[in-house]
Amino acid sequence: MIPKDLTKDIKTRLQSIKGQVEGLIKMLDEGKDPEKILLQFKAAQKGLDKAHYLLLDEAYRKALAIKISETVEACPGIVVTKTA
Repeated sequence: MIPKDLTKDIKTRLQSIKGQVEGLIKMLDEGKDPEKILLQFKAAQKGLDKAHYLLLDEAYRKALAIKISETVEACPGIVVTKTA
């Protein structure tokens, strides 16, 4: 499960990217300068990359935490006490 604050952040970023893509389509329809269009592509890609990396970071953190927990539990002689 993705934390609600991360979900909100990613959705906000995707909404922004959606607006950028719509702007790109408009620029293409209007025959705007290709260099300006390329800049907008780069901006949209950067935003998409950032959203992607946020989700990857969450997945890797969770996987790492699980692995650490499993390793600690598997170690002989270590007593793990759980607190509420």
